[in-house]
Amino acid sequence: MEKIVKQYRAHLELTTPKPTICEFVGEDLETLKSRTQVLLTHVLSGNADFRPAQTASLTLVFHPNFNEGKTPLGWIAPYDVPESMSVGAAIEQRLEAAA
Repeated sequence: MEKIVKQYRAHLELTTPKPTICEFVGEDLETLKSRTQVLLTHVLSGNADFRPAQTASLTLVFHPNFNEGKTPLGWIAPYDVPESMSVGAAIEQRLEAAA
């Protein structure tokens, strides 16, 4: 049986300058928080606020320039994936193909 690993998915719904949905995945929560922060700093200016949701594993993403920081504009959540389909495996496969 193939090993299952934990990944994280970030989902952001931006309304400026045009409505856009951004999704990206990574191997750990802190990396996705950092990348979300960088993205939102460039798109909306200012710092994002990450808060745990009622569901223990879900992290909500707020920004003061989106509905005055009262409504989340996205979330980050863990999910399980077969190791062969993980972010790390995909990167390894692409590096091997490029060599």
